[in-house]
Amino acid sequence: MEILETIERAISTGDTLKIKYHGGSQPGAVREIVPTATFGDKVRAECLASGQSKVFKLDRLELCEAGQPSYHERGREPEFHSLKDVAARLRDTLDGNDWHIHFESAQDSGSLTLHRAAMDGRPVKSFEAGLFFERFSDDDVLEFRLDKHGASSSRSKVERSRPYILRAGDQPPRVYSDLDKAAARLLEITDALFTDRSKRG
Repeated sequence: MEILETIERAISTGDTLKIKYHGGSQPGAVREIVPTATFGDKVRAECLASGQSKVFKLDRLELCEAGQPSYHERGREPEFHSLKDVAARLRDTLDGNDWHIHFESAQDSGSLTLHRAAMDGRPVKSFEAGLFFERFSDDDVLEFRLDKHGASSSRSKVERSRPYILRAGDQPPRVYSDLDKAAARLLEITDALFTDRSKRG
């Protein structure tokens, strides 16, 4: 059952849903909500922990139903396993167009950017759209320990719950936990760019 169907059923029955929300002040936190309405790509629900009515974006919401895999895990085989797979799909799409793809990959990061071609055929420096993978946030966690031998400290990196970052034009960056969703949005944006470019011709 799709997530929207589950939410609409809960609205009609007044059921409580356990969700993991990849947004808000505590990304990835498990919450219990009672959905009250849907509109567009959002759901209004009472958050039982805070007692407040809140709005949740559907693409950041993951169901944690008892005995069932989450929405993101339900029998869906991922279409893309890495940014390299997304780059290959874009290259197929770009065949014969005046666009350039720049792809870089490292163990904990990567970037895939789409550039228009300049008059001489070389890529322009700025990108039109890009998908980035950043496994760790810029924030480090500094831990202090005190024991009978004295004080010690250690620093560790914080792994992002949503490591895929999509940037396009003047739009604010969007972050995703799921590569397929991020790639699908990037492909929509690139399709619009190709269409716009061909119309201007």
